[in-house]
Amino acid sequence: GQSFQWHPIHDRCFQMIKDICCMTPILKPIDPSSPDLIWVICDVSVFGVGAMYGHGKEWQNCCLAGFLLKKFLDAQRNYCTFEHETITILEGLLKWEDKMIGQRFHVVTDHKALEFFQMQRHLSARQT
Repeated sequence: GQSFQWHPIHDRCFQMIKDICCMTPILKPIDPSSPDLIWVICDVSVFGVGAMYGHGKEWQNCCLAGFLLKKFLDAQRNYCTFEHETITILEGLLKWEDKMIGQRFHVVTDHKALEFFQMQRHLSARQT
């Protein structure tokens, strides 16, 4: 029996909710027949890996098709930086392997740490 009271604060909150919904990235599956480049963009933190993949002319404004966030295992936290970068790339490629098979794609990462990996003379069993 009680009537609902709609005040200006409700209008502002409703508008904020609509704005947030419109800002949310929309995922668009990759069209294998499209000439757009496919991008796998990877980054690492002290806690884990982050990656996304998408398609477009440039990676900076590609249309997103998927996201990945994954925490490091306890043992992985002790790895060196270039191993963290390598894990990030591998996790991204494994996550979207079914979508990448037979496709040409580009990987974007902070490659400075990976340059050290190429110069390393002796690799551990984990690195091979």
